[in-house]
Amino acid sequence: MNKKNKIIGSVIIIIIFSIFTIVGVIKDGKEEDYGNIFIESKPATNNLNSTVSETAVKYIKIEIKGEIKRPGVYSMSLGSRLEDLIYKAGGFTEKADKDRIPSLAKKLKDEECIIIPNIDTPKESLIVNNIADSDEDIININTADKDDLQKIPGVGPVTAQKILDYREKNGYFNSVEEMKNIDGIGDKTLDKMREKIAVD
Repeated sequence: MNKKNKIIGSVIIIIIFSIFTIVGVIKDGKEEDYGNIFIESKPATNNLNSTVSETAVKYIKIEIKGEIKRPGVYSMSLGSRLEDLIYKAGGFTEKADKDRIPSLAKKLKDEECIIIPNIDTPKESLIVNNIADSDEDIININTADKDDLQKIPGVGPVTAQKILDYREKNGYFNSVEEMKNIDGIGDKTLDKMREKIAVD
């Protein structure tokens, strides 16, 4: 009888030991799975920032013709320079008079038409047509940089930066009246600006 009890006791101990071993293995497996989950999780903020950055870019339309290899209308990012447009249009032709181009660093403006002069026409010069350029006192608030914005009556460096920030966030102004959305510009201030600004 004692021998039988010893055998039964041994079997019970083996079973209990096996149960603890199995439970331990399962527990370790779950912890490993949880560990992998945390390791593989990655924030998606980089993709979001990239999307916002891409959609924030504004574009303008410029026409270039004359002594240029690929004349036409080009879409350029706001803030582009004349040299960027010339490069995009394939560069100058052999008869281009480069000496009479005022500055390759010139900032481009929306709706400009740039004509590259020919070396055989000495009286010709680079022609730049722009709605805002027809009257040098008129500032296009959709394309003006910070320096040009400060030429508007009542606009200093702080207000000029507010205008640029608003334009960057909301896009081009649809009307002069929209300037009242800028903090610090009310009806009276806008009345002083009206004859000096345009949204063309």
